[in-house]
Amino acid sequence: MSLAFIRELVLFLPHKPRVEEDDSIPDGCVQCCVDVEEAPIVARRLRTHETCWDKFYCLPGKGKAIFFWAISGKRPETLSQRGQCREYWNQDIEDGDVPQFHTQALSLQFLGQVGRNPKYRSWPRQLRTFLSSQKTEDVKITVRPANTLYQASGRIQDGTFRGRWHFSFDTYNSPLHNGFGNLRVLNDDTLSSGAIWPLHPHTQNEVVTYVVEGEFRHEDERGKGGVLHKGGVQHTTVGRGMYHSEINNRKDIPMRFIQIWYIPEQLNMTPSVEQQEVDRSERTNQWLPLVAYKNPETLPLRADGAVLASFLQLGQKIDYELRDGHGLYLYVLEGGPVRVRDKLLPEFNAAEVRGQGIVTTTAEQEAELLLLEVSLTKGWPTH
Repeated sequence: MSLAFIRELVLFLPHKPRVEEDDSIPDGCVQCCVDVEEAPIVARRLRTHETCWDKFYCLPGKGKAIFFWAISGKRPETLSQRGQCREYWNQDIEDGDVPQFHTQALSLQFLGQVGRNPKYRSWPRQLRTFLSSQKTEDVKITVRPANTLYQASGRIQDGTFRGRWHFSFDTYNSPLHNGFGNLRVLNDDTLSSGAIWPLHPHTQNEVVTYVVEGEFRHEDERGKGGVLHKGGVQHTTVGRGMYHSEINNRKDIPMRFIQIWYIPEQLNMTPSVEQQEVDRSERTNQWLPLVAYKNPETLPLRADGAVLASFLQLGQKIDYELRDGHGLYLYVLEGGPVRVRDKLLPEFNAAEVRGQGIVTTTAEQEAELLLLEVSLTKGWPTH
């Protein structure tokens, strides 16, 4: 973070925010208390400069908002220390509680030490309500009804497949739906029991696979890959070229998976495959980043974007901040409907979201969701 930016931030505020320190906070954590009307200003300024505050609480009736930060120079390195910080960060502050801590001016030196948030975090209800009113007029939502998705089907090795294809792919060519930003393909495919998509070649694309139901197994020219279950995710850099195969690992039940292609940040990269299992509890009532650009806490994505998942329970709300120059593609995998502002999305519906601001998703019924962040400014690289 540059000193010029810090001076701009501090001078922009009516007065300097103040830090409130607490001896009970683990090393590497700090909290800053500011007037509530200043909170969205601080949040937007810090986020656009990628310092990523962890969360803030609005204290009703007190006119204050509390930010929680990690200091990069003291960032806890062990999982145990990080767990202590996160446990503290996740403690709820009751509406009537105002911490009584020693205060000091928020200096340029202190702000220059603010570090990145290690993970996306869920926010308290009063924060979600507060943020949902900020800049929503800058967000435009276009619904993609399920009946407009291309219905694909056919025979493959040892079985059949059915697909809902969102964008042009293979024999499906739609001038109206030919990708979204640097998102090139989103296919929702189901393989019958024991069915195999035989080895076939790909080049250049960044591929993300998400398992919706059943057991997914991947193979490529190097041999067999691991098995993934519901909620599991795989990233593949196809790069200069590779052969791979998608397999239903079960002989008794169908297997449903989502395959996503992003335009890569550069051509002819070395092929690679990474995957991980994800438990439902990790994504319940929050956006859990699975694959992301330049995020060491997720599987890598060598394209400007991210893939996030959520299991959203009835009546719950989750927020995501849409950055300038980016878009969001929300897909209701199962259940629903969910509401995004004034748009209602039943099962298998999707929505393209453009603009800048906070996007709130509310569950009218339980729902499994995928959220794709895309770049609206980056196309195919030249090298």
